[in-house]
Order: sequence, then C-alpha cells, then structure tokens
Amino acid sequence: MVTDQDIAKGVESLLRHSDPNSITTVNGVVQQLEAKLGLDLSHKASFIRDQIDHLLRSQPQTFAPHPPPLHKDYFAPHTQLHFPTTHFAPHFALHDEINFLQHPHPPPPRKVETFPPQNVAPPQVPKESVQTGSKRRGGAGGLNKVCGVSPELQAVVGEPAMPRTEIVRQLWAYIKKNNLQDPGNKRKIICDDALRLVFETDCTDMFKMNQLLAKHIIPLGPTKESQAKRVKVDTEIKTESAEPAPSTVAISEALAKFLGTEGREMQQSEAIRLVWEYIKLHHLEDPLNSMVILCDAKLQELLGCESISALGIPEMLARHHLFKQSDTR
Repeated sequence: MVTDQDIAKGVESLLRHSDPNSITTVNGVVQQLEAKLGLDLSHKASFIRDQIDHLLRSQPQTFAPHPPPLHKDYFAPHTQLHFPTTHFAPHFALHDEINFLQHPHPPPPRKVETFPPQNVAPPQVPKESVQTGSKRRGGAGGLNKVCGVSPELQAVVGEPAMPRTEIVRQLWAYIKKNNLQDPGNKRKIICDDALRLVFETDCTDMFKMNQLLAKHIIPLGPTKESQAKRVKVDTEIKTESAEPAPSTVAISEALAKFLGTEGREMQQSEAIRLVWEYIKLHHLEDPLNSMVILCDAKLQELLGCESISALGIPEMLARHHLFKQSDTR
C-alpha cells in the first residue's frame, strides 16, 4: 500500500525531472504517478494538489551576479534564456477543476515480473534495499510534526497538541471569526482577552505572530527508542547530503515598504513567504487558474506587472528585491 510520503516524493520527483511540456495539469501529474506506482490515485487528487502547491511556494531561488534591468517583456522566451532555471516545470498550470469521470485516463501499464527457476536462489539485493527503505521511513516530521500547545494558546485553537500548520490555520480562523483584523490595515491584529494572554500585547501584526507563537508551541519529546532511531536516520541523511543553512539577504527598499518593515535584512525564504501571505490574504489568485496571480495596485508597484505566474514570483523577487550581503556593500 502506497503512503502519503511515497506520493509526496513521487510528486517532487516528477516536477523536478519531467519534461515541462509533458505535464501541464494536476490530471497529468496524477496520471504519471499512477503509471509509476501502478495504483489508482484519483482519490488522492486533493493531496497531490496540496503537495504541488507546497513545492511551488517553497522552491529556493539562486541569485544572478548581475541582474538585468526590469522591462515589460520579462517573461518573454528570449529573456528567460538568461534567467536561472527553477526546479520545477515552468509551464505547469494548476487547474482547479479535475474530473476523472469525464476524462478517463488509460490504466497504468502492468508490471511484468519474471521469476527465477526454483532451484536458483533469488538475488538478495532487493531485500536489502527494502530493509534500507523501511529504516529511513519515519513518522510525521517537519511542519506536520505534532507539537504541544500551551494552556493560553489551547484556549484559542481548542486542542492540546496538533501540527504547527494546523495551529496557524486555527489561529487565523479564530482571528477572522472574531473580526480581530484592523479594518484599515488587514495585517494588524487587534487582540481580544484570549489573544492578549497569548501575545502579551494589545495588538500585533502577521509578521510578528510567528515569533510570539514560538514560546507557546512545545516540542513533544520522543521515547528513548524512537530518539535512537531518529539519531541513526539523521546520521544517514547527513552522509548523503548537507542542506545549506537558510541565507540572510538584504531586501530592497521597495520590498521593505511593501512588507511594512523597517528592517532591511531577513531570510530569503521568509521574505517570499510574507509576499505569498499578502497574495492569499487579498485573494489575488486567478479563480480560473490558481497558478496565475492578478496583481493589485500595491503588488503591481512592487513587481511591475498586472499579472504573473506563481512560478515567476520567487524568481522576480530574487532578481530585483533580494540581494546577497556582499552585493550591497
């Protein structure tokens, strides 16, 4: 039986290594995964869509040593030849409507299995690889790892333990349900009695909430056995690859003004995340195609265009609004 983790890895592999013209819809991704795994995944369409959305939002960007000047034909093919390529297919279109009944796809190819003669011992390599895979397969981790919730925050989100992503989702649901956003500035949160106990202030904003939440989200300690397994897995992963530390960059004056912050330094991933929060908060995704962003006046002033592909936003920010520390000296 295939797990969500296997499906997530399959989605990432397809987006990184497939021909950009071979998959342009969620249907295409589902069909290729079905062919690859030999299973019907139509019931997993929503999960696959979420994985695609997560990968597109969180992809890292590289810096160009000499950024070219911004002009109207930024996304024209001849200019794209000089841009750093992203990790995922640049023409991928995430359509909202998926109808597997009206558009049936061919069944996945059957795997042809060959069996060795009974008097010949089967090779041992597959068995070892299966054991290795089972060793590295752990429980939920990262953003999906269940964390403890402080009593103060529990009064808001309603549960003593939940994943960090769910904590943030429930917190925003509480804020919107109780109309705690400043009508004149949606990024400003006016605390009621419950939030005042959590944030210890009368008002805050969406950019400071993560820092204020930190002391109310408590890591749940693993057992000795699971901790020993985790150390072993971490050691194996480190020998395979070393992930680079999050890079702190200098942000442009225009981006600082857009985010409403006085600081000119932050992590690159955080800057991109805050721009996406603005897009989500103001419902700027095209209702017919969520991979197209329809810029309002403020976002248009920052990016210099009326609409932009979701894939183009991190690249645009990296080229014109995020700079290495050495580039600003």
